[in-house]
Amino acid sequence: MFLVALALWVERRLRGAQAAAVMAAVIPLLLTILFAYRRAQWVGTVASMGLMFLWTTGAGRARMAAAGALLLALGAGALIFLGVGHEQIARIGQRTLSIVDNKQDSNVYHLLESRQTLKDILQTPVLGLGLGSRHSPLGLYEEDEVPTNIVHNTWLYIWMKAGLPGLLFFIWAACAYLWRILRCGRLKQQPLLLALASSFGLWMAMFLTGPVPWYFHQTYLMALFASMTIALCGMELPSQNEPEPS
Repeated sequence: MFLVALALWVERRLRGAQAAAVMAAVIPLLLTILFAYRRAQWVGTVASMGLMFLWTTGAGRARMAAAGALLLALGAGALIFLGVGHEQIARIGQRTLSIVDNKQDSNVYHLLESRQTLKDILQTPVLGLGLGSRHSPLGLYEEDEVPTNIVHNTWLYIWMKAGLPGLLFFIWAACAYLWRILRCGRLKQQPLLLALASSFGLWMAMFLTGPVPWYFHQTYLMALFASMTIALCGMELPSQNEPEPS
């Protein structure tokens, strides 16, 4: 919804009271993303905005820059209005810097988990470990609550469960989907399509940091958004001389 609102702004589809109402609705969305403290969502949102900036028109890029400055101002105002203290702001800063910290607990665990899973998979790389499989436990903690039937990397997760054929099919599907978007002539003319297509950046961030297929709600939503994107790409543009329906 945040990307849709941004695309509507970029494509000049919002004016006056409409623009004010949408911007007011965007503030809670931004705060939800920010205070979820989910680094993949932070990086993915930035990546999606980068794709939107790349795929929109020249005028759209200028408006995105203006929208970015406005959103920063609104976000700062909201933080002050809500009385967010130095502790929360410091936590956001620490959480952001932890993305590149190779000693941060979550980063260490995910790296070791991926390495161990890859080591297990390479024993049977073609067939993988099977749908009901588990990777070897890491043995880092006395009571490790992270289940071993998943791995926090969708590419490895699919390889582990569905073998090399499943991984290659998933890579092919991702590339085919992106290629369809890049060939879509309506991308710069439909704000909803631009927003949906740009969410590809968020998906890639989530694929690198989590077992997306294990979360059915994420899988179903991505399938819905991908279907909507392909459907909008396939729709014909209305003729400029065609009269509007009464």
